[in-house]
Amino acid sequence: MAFTKYQREQWALAQERSRLDDVPGTLRILRDLVAEIPKSAMLNATFANTLKAVNDIEPAIEHFETAVKRETCPDVGIVLTGVIPYFLESGKAGRRL
Repeated sequence: MAFTKYQREQWALAQERSRLDDVPGTLRILRDLVAEIPKSAMLNATFANTLKAVNDIEPAIEHFETAVKRETCPDVGIVLTGVIPYFLESGKAGRRL
């Protein structure tokens, strides 16, 4: 999947916001990118990880699930699938997959 120049710039900005610990800024940018490119496994996984960092578990699980479904590289899919049980075992998730 090819990103537009604008989307690549936004991705770079999200990474910079993350390095500066600007979680609200990172979330805003990633939310917009995921809305524009909902089938991107990478964006969904990154957004899920950022949501997890602020303990917003239910949406994080949904985006991890999307990332796993959309990932075309089996190795990455296996890694992502391994993250979901963490949420379930931690008791932070309100539902079972």
